[in-house]
Amino acid sequence: MANILGISEAVGLALHTVDLLGKSDRLLTTAELAGNLEVSVHHLAKVHQRLVKSGLLVSTRGPAGGFQLARLPEDIRLVEIIESVQGPFHPNTCLLGRDRCIRGSCMLGGLARQIHNQIRSFFEMKTVKELIDSGNEPGEEGFC
Repeated sequence: MANILGISEAVGLALHTVDLLGKSDRLLTTAELAGNLEVSVHHLAKVHQRLVKSGLLVSTRGPAGGFQLARLPEDIRLVEIIESVQGPFHPNTCLLGRDRCIRGSCMLGGLARQIHNQIRSFFEMKTVKELIDSGNEPGEEGFC
């Protein structure tokens, strides 16, 4: 369960991208977003391609171009972002990363499955609007 959330670095970039786009009142380029996130422009561009292809972002070409959210932040669920970048969302529930435990039953009992269900429910319920709003209040923890 090294990566208990079951999300990749690319998903992390996608979540941060939609957060920044949701807070912006203008189009943002991949270069601007990559600079803000301190990541590779090329890696982020691949993430953006997936988000555009899935209909979560709109891309505008040209000198005044960039990206914007395709829908209102309150209409985009975080699970949609995850699945657009890495496919069906299935957090790892096995300590060895397997589909089925070699012991016949998990040594952690139902803990891994319970955690998986809580994580999936969290991402299904949370919207980009909530992501944007999190951490904006003094003393309030954000999603990171």
